[in-house]
Amino acid sequence: MKKLTIGSFKREVLQGSFGHYFSYKDEKYEVCLESCLNGYDVAIYDNNQNLIGEKECTNTEGMEFQIIPEFSIATGVALEDAVKIANEKYSKLIKESSL
Repeated sequence: MKKLTIGSFKREVLQGSFGHYFSYKDEKYEVCLESCLNGYDVAIYDNNQNLIGEKECTNTEGMEFQIIPEFSIATGVALEDAVKIANEKYSKLIKESSL
């Protein structure tokens, strides 16, 4: 399985909003790092955009005090944490789907 890095993800901007997320797509799944007040939520969706499992938040310290999360000093830490969680969730899903 390919190990995901921040470079694996494409930054998507939500129109009419300050929000953004990072997306990695393969033939079966979309792994998303979705900005939130505590850093990033990590979510995996199928091709029909159904959430698989639960979202997991990075809960990065200091992010809850930022008005606009994407401009926070802690964003780099939050992204590193999100990619680590994404790899754990994605690799587990790939292993389970190959059984």
